[in-house]
Amino acid sequence: MVHRYNSRLNVCDDVDECAEETDDCDPALGEACYNTIGDYICQEVEVEGGGAGGQGMGVDKNFVCERPS
Repeated sequence: MVHRYNSRLNVCDDVDECAEETDDCDPALGEACYNTIGDYICQEVEVEGGGAGGQGMGVDKNFVCERPS
């Protein structure tokens, strides 16, 4: 889920997949999760021993937010 309906404000709120730990990033591979609006990015980070981080991997999500009936 990338957005969640907020009935109090009648809007769709972004879901932070990184904070909720629902992302597919793998820390064992040196990937860190960075939340973006409606999405998240797995970015390689520098690891011990001087390994350089690479380009991020975007996760393609469709905007989904429906008002509950």
